[in-house]
Amino acid sequence: MTKPDWQLIFGLETDHHRLGRSLFIRGMGLIYLVAIASWWSQVGLLVGESGLAPAALA
Repeated sequence: MTKPDWQLIFGLETDHHRLGRSLFIRGMGLIYLVAIASWWSQVGLLVGESGLAPAALA
């Protein structure tokens, strides 16, 4: 079985990078999950009639 052209050009072996790629993607997913959970808990206090008032223009 021959490698696709992009693997030959960049010298990538998918089997050697599978673990690193998997950990990176899962880590990014965890970071996004924490960011969205943090935003979701704060959005009710920041937006709406009783939310923060915009800064006054000088």
